[in-house]
Amino acid sequence: MRFILYTMKNNFFYNRSFTSLIPFVDDISGKRINGLEGAGIQFSSKNLGWDGVVVEKGVQHGWDATDFSVSGHYLAINLSNVSLSFERKTPHGFKREVMPPGTLWLNPTGETFTHRVKQVCTYGAIVLDSDKFERLAGILKTELRLHYSLQDPQLEYLVRALLLEAQNGGMNGRIFSDSLTAALSVYIASHFSAADNRPCQMRGGIPRIKLRSLLDFIETYISTDIRLEDIAALVNLSPYHFAREFKRTVGLSPHQYILSRKIDRAKELLGENKRSVAEIAYELGFADQSHLTRLFKRQVGITPAEYARLRKR
Repeated sequence: MRFILYTMKNNFFYNRSFTSLIPFVDDISGKRINGLEGAGIQFSSKNLGWDGVVVEKGVQHGWDATDFSVSGHYLAINLSNVSLSFERKTPHGFKREVMPPGTLWLNPTGETFTHRVKQVCTYGAIVLDSDKFERLAGILKTELRLHYSLQDPQLEYLVRALLLEAQNGGMNGRIFSDSLTAALSVYIASHFSAADNRPCQMRGGIPRIKLRSLLDFIETYISTDIRLEDIAALVNLSPYHFAREFKRTVGLSPHQYILSRKIDRAKELLGENKRSVAEIAYELGFADQSHLTRLFKRQVGITPAEYARLRKR
């Protein structure tokens, strides 16, 4: 049994076994630092195997950040139910910033900042590795602009969706989190860069011969944690373009198709009556038996156990 130590501070409970994953850098020394040492981290993507992206939610009790930067494109959202007021250093002295609930701060990789924050703030944070960001967005190079107090419903939706997926332990599978990260990267590149970085539009879908090879690959590795980047590379497309063309060709998103094939495979194994539901869930890469049961019932209409009983008749 794993015990988790919780600490209470200023009427907030937080998990002391977590430390912030955000790759802050002290620009004076050039060294990586724990820029949120006093934060209470509620959850993070630490153990989810999400390469190239960091996701976390926490509570920070004031913040004095001097000459910090982040190794990656940094998005922070104010998840408090009150506005966050703080001072940030500019070339003309300190300026007051106000971030209402749900607004975002976009800090491009390497952008130095100094903040003086006195309030308690519940935040969500996402850091996108700059190289992976460009691969996912399907662009060769981008130059993002610094933004404070962004009020953008679509951006907020994508950020909250990725936070929720991390909070749920990546329950929808790697291909789903990859798809969310790709969509977030494309949206940021299209709307917040210094130049026009809208991805090129493609039409026509995936050619039949490439599609056959692609679907064979999925069938071969259906029990593994298939990455969106891996299958997109098979047809020489960026993950974003691949997801669009795949849905145009097959009628389902990559995540929906792979989940459907996993459920079909589960039905085959249940019909053999050689394995328990828990064993089948493990074999097909589901988080646990309840995860398989929930998704199976959603797609088939009955639970795996009920399906197995019907097949025995």
